[in-house]
Amino acid sequence: MASEPNGHCDETKQSIVSNGVSAVDTMEIDKSDPDLEKLCSDLDMTDDVQQRAYNMLHLLKNQGDTLQIPKMEMLACAVYIAVVDARMPYGPFDPQLQCGSLEQPAVTVTDILVRTQVRVQTLFRKMHQIRDVISLSEAVKYHLKFLEKKYCIVSALAHRFNKLCENVFNEDQKEETASIPIPLREGVEVRKRLCWTLFIHAKSVLLTEEQIVDAFYILVCCLEVQAALNTVQQLKNILSSAQDEPSVKLKEFYEKCSGPNPGKDISERVVCMEEVFIKQFVNLTSSNQRTVAEQRFTLAKSLYYRVLEAMLQTEKERLSKTDFSTLLNIETLHKSLIACSVEIVLMTYGVSWNTVTKAIGAGDSKFAFPWILEVFEIHSYDFYKVLDSFIKAEPILTKEIVKHLQCIEVQILESLAWEEGSPLFDLLYDSIPASPPENACHEITPSSADLYLSPMRPPLRSRGVSPAGSVLRTAPVTQGSPDKPRRSQSLQIFLNKVSRLGFHRLQQICNLLNVPRDLQHKIWTCFEYCITRKPDLLKNRHLDQIMLCSLYGICKVMEQEIKFKTIVQTYKDLPHSQQHVYKSALIEGDRSDSIIGFYNKVFMHNMKSFILQFVSRQTVSQLSPAVGTSPLSSPVYAVPSRRGFYVSPLRDSPFKPPPSPSHLTPRSRQLYSFGERIGSSEKLQRINETMVKARNGSVTPRSQKRLMFDQMDEPDGQSMALPDDCAVIKKKKVSVKGSEIATVTHEPKFIRDHKKAQNKEDGATR
Repeated sequence: MASEPNGHCDETKQSIVSNGVSAVDTMEIDKSDPDLEKLCSDLDMTDDVQQRAYNMLHLLKNQGDTLQIPKMEMLACAVYIAVVDARMPYGPFDPQLQCGSLEQPAVTVTDILVRTQVRVQTLFRKMHQIRDVISLSEAVKYHLKFLEKKYCIVSALAHRFNKLCENVFNEDQKEETASIPIPLREGVEVRKRLCWTLFIHAKSVLLTEEQIVDAFYILVCCLEVQAALNTVQQLKNILSSAQDEPSVKLKEFYEKCSGPNPGKDISERVVCMEEVFIKQFVNLTSSNQRTVAEQRFTLAKSLYYRVLEAMLQTEKERLSKTDFSTLLNIETLHKSLIACSVEIVLMTYGVSWNTVTKAIGAGDSKFAFPWILEVFEIHSYDFYKVLDSFIKAEPILTKEIVKHLQCIEVQILESLAWEEGSPLFDLLYDSIPASPPENACHEITPSSADLYLSPMRPPLRSRGVSPAGSVLRTAPVTQGSPDKPRRSQSLQIFLNKVSRLGFHRLQQICNLLNVPRDLQHKIWTCFEYCITRKPDLLKNRHLDQIMLCSLYGICKVMEQEIKFKTIVQTYKDLPHSQQHVYKSALIEGDRSDSIIGFYNKVFMHNMKSFILQFVSRQTVSQLSPAVGTSPLSSPVYAVPSRRGFYVSPLRDSPFKPPPSPSHLTPRSRQLYSFGERIGSSEKLQRINETMVKARNGSVTPRSQKRLMFDQMDEPDGQSMALPDDCAVIKKKKVSVKGSEIATVTHEPKFIRDHKKAQNKEDGATR
């Protein structure tokens, strides 16, 4: 038994001591049952618990005709009752239990069931029989109820576990059915049993009470662990034949370069980046993690050399050349490949976490992407260029790794590439806004070599193929026209990907809001114009913020307004939605505001001229085709009757504060969002409506109602001059039973004239 508590728990013990002690505790019976004696010996029970077990067994035997319980099941029940009574002598209100100082049992229910070979369901049934015949202590009743609840929860989780295992271990089961034999200690059933054992242990350590939701979370963590272990093993299998230094074949590529051999610079760069990574890794963890950091980078180094060799081999077969001196001397290419390799290793070991999918690692990971870009000082736009080629160069990457890299690309497209200081902005500024639409050449996705080595796009042809495969027309290049700088191939492909992502998300939210197709087309034209012609709107902001503002602005100006509150609420239901998108949008410097504040103060000021084109009867003559018809489209259009004459939207200086609503023209005023705040009621709008009605005379302000009746009539000569059609208020005293009341007549002049004429006609008739 556990030692008795001291202090304030003594009074509680004195008040309940008579309620919990079983009557069999005081009985002295000889130890004459060999089966019980052997069971007590196997369970290493104390003398006190053994004596309780013998007393209970004797009591159960005396009720043999009524209970009719088999011998081993009776032994299991007797020992169970004895153990519970010995551990909780004062029942469920035991001071030690209340004070949280109850010791762990020396004998568990599992030990009893295993030794007696009795199922837990059988124990429950027999205990219910005994409870109906014998008066059990409150401690046993309480513990039995707790045990049944615990069993129900674990049973439900076990059923769910078997269902989840069908998905988690699906690929492993396929491998076991293959011709290659797998050792029994590495089979699926062994790993499932290991996972379940881990869950039971974790649950007993982490949970103080049996709650099915918390227990389920622990079960999922165990399964995720299992998935992480599988991913690590698969990565090691991929790199089993790779080396952490250049292979003979890779060195041959070095030697065939026309310039100096790049091998030395590449090796020195790897060593330098390794030192930086280890230092940053240790700073975030502890000094004893240096060996772990070295192991992680060694794996990443092997992956880097393997992918670099595969990329060069692909370019050799595609271009029929072996001299890659220009490519091999691009520093950003090598740094991005190494960073991508390190990111894959970190993700595989579960220390890198993707905030979009929430599928790998822990949410508070210190190594979450883009941590690796900060460590190596790499721009996300440069890092993005290697992602597609990395996946193609290593086709046996696990689906978890591929999904992780794809999610990283989405993060770059929607926000990271648009951060201030990104090389993307210089490329956008250098491209002429009035350049015609360009063919994206989506039939073949360009490699990283194309993105780094081909800065400018090839000449346009008269016809091309759109992303969806439909034929599109491009403007022919006329002879004698001056050379105009065009977007680089990497920039054009990046913008195409951003446009595809934005168009897909815009379709999702428009479908949920039941926006008509023709209106969706106009919204997309505005949205795409922001992406390609107004890059400053996206600087340090999120792609979804521009999407939401374009949606609201076009709907409002086309007199099909959808409240911003409704738009945001619908956006929350999208799988990719993020709270900071509508709660914190950059205004200027370090100042942020809600999405409505951004719309009024920044977006509408920059886009007013363009959006107002949709209001005029002769709307924008060229709408941007939806993605799938043409990748990108210019808002600039030619005037049919004037040769060589082009019209483009008026450019505005960025980020000027919007004018006051009182200074806006009626046409511009309808573009802004007034009296609305996300998560609040439309109180301001109702106040405005009330004030307008009061000004028009249809509603009398509450504070003026009594004062109007107290005013004295002005002399006729002092009456104010009013327009002929204005309503006139006159007062006349009428006597009613000795009292005077004021009456108000409210008639315009044309009504009074009409009455006079009517009176004259009536007089003439008479």
